[in-house]
Amino acid sequence: MLCDECGKNPAIFSVTITSGGGVSNRHLCAECMKKMESSLTQGNIHSFLSSIMSMLAPSQAETNQLKCEHCGLNYSDFERTGRLGCAGCYQSFHKELGPMLQRIHGSSQHVGRTPAHLQQPAPEMQQPEEHIPTQQELNAQRMEELRQKMDEAVAVENFEAAAQYRDEMRALAQEAGET
Repeated sequence: MLCDECGKNPAIFSVTITSGGGVSNRHLCAECMKKMESSLTQGNIHSFLSSIMSMLAPSQAETNQLKCEHCGLNYSDFERTGRLGCAGCYQSFHKELGPMLQRIHGSSQHVGRTPAHLQQPAPEMQQPEEHIPTQQELNAQRMEELRQKMDEAVAVENFEAAAQYRDEMRALAQEAGET
């Protein structure tokens, strides 16, 4: 039996999903199973859920009977050629195309670039005002820098420098009223 996902390699894993009283079984090769596992472990939930949703898609027999109302293209013809017949095919086959686009592109919505001559920033999206840090923010930033330098000095056993950084941190804390 070949892998249901790629259709190339022998399937050695069986994934069963129970959803709403229905059971869907998918047979996967080691490579496709590894992709599914890695997308989950790497935190790529969109890819993982896309794989799961493709398993819950209608059966092959049901989708092959689908037909575009506008041009008459069968879904099975689309699968064979990889080409849709008209713009109406997107509406007719939207349930089948959504998971496929999600799996291939990572999104079912176009997120490409807009040509430069068409780009106009919205008034509310124009350059934000530059943030001027407060004295408290500057002190916190300086304190973090000193803490890192002190940790580095301790790591290389330069305890004299570490003590100087510690003293600077104490003085900075006293200035800020954090005794």
